[in-house]
Amino acid sequence: MKLVQEQVFPIVATSREDVPIKTGPLNDSRSCAIHLGTFLFLAVSTLMGAEQPVRSQIAGHHSQLSPIDATTLVEQRVVKMGTIHSNEVSVAIENLTEQESLGYLGDSAPIGLVVSIFIESEQQEEWRVRKGELAWAICNRVKKASRSASERLEKWMDHLGTKKPGDVVGFNLGLAGSDRAKFPIDRVIVVTFEKGHSSQAVFTGFLDRSVAAVVEDARREGLAGLVVPCIGYRWDEKHSLAFGDVFKPLFKALDGSGRPMKVFVSLYDIWPSMVIENAVRALNQAGGLPR
Repeated sequence: MKLVQEQVFPIVATSREDVPIKTGPLNDSRSCAIHLGTFLFLAVSTLMGAEQPVRSQIAGHHSQLSPIDATTLVEQRVVKMGTIHSNEVSVAIENLTEQESLGYLGDSAPIGLVVSIFIESEQQEEWRVRKGELAWAICNRVKKASRSASERLEKWMDHLGTKKPGDVVGFNLGLAGSDRAKFPIDRVIVVTFEKGHSSQAVFTGFLDRSVAAVVEDARREGLAGLVVPCIGYRWDEKHSLAFGDVFKPLFKALDGSGRPMKVFVSLYDIWPSMVIENAVRALNQAGGLPR
């Protein structure tokens, strides 16, 4: 697998990571394509005498997941998969740059959201922080909600250059009232990546530990919900991380003791239909479900 340097930029610039841009009319054609694929699958399954969908076996009686399909997800925008050790698992497809995203959270609180940042070193002992588009999108949403919270968040992120790849740290936004209504997130949980290493060989080694640390942070902080985008994945890079590199450690981390919470896996609506189908397939596979 080839190492591909992820395009990230200084704090004073913008970059292309994996946050979507509104695509509008593409949704209809994508939905049609997914409808056709689902129809063909169902037709073949019927001819083969397929049974009703089986529930997940990955965690024995602790897991009550059912398979989801891409068509339903695109149409309904949020679909519930089931539970893992009393943690409710749902999947959302959205554009995190848009005000209406995260609307499914309702009045639930407190809520955490996972974000990735990148650190690089031009000279040994001198590390700098780089934000990808996901982090920029979240910072912009916070800025629209509260300028003071935005300033505190930006200042905090500027000092994360001392962290190592794989470290997990959190920041409480302190939004309330009308400010929180604009951005219903209470805690940003950051996973640090090293710039220039976007390959599976580099990341999968610490993603298991990092995702487990994210869930641990959420439980320690008493969060009622956690939104998990596909950090580290880029659909337009051939050698990007795979969806399962995030989904598998997430489901594994949820299968443990601790305060139950609602977990939302956030997929991007900019992705082509084939990528959305791959993401849904990977979710089902991570849950030990039929693809």
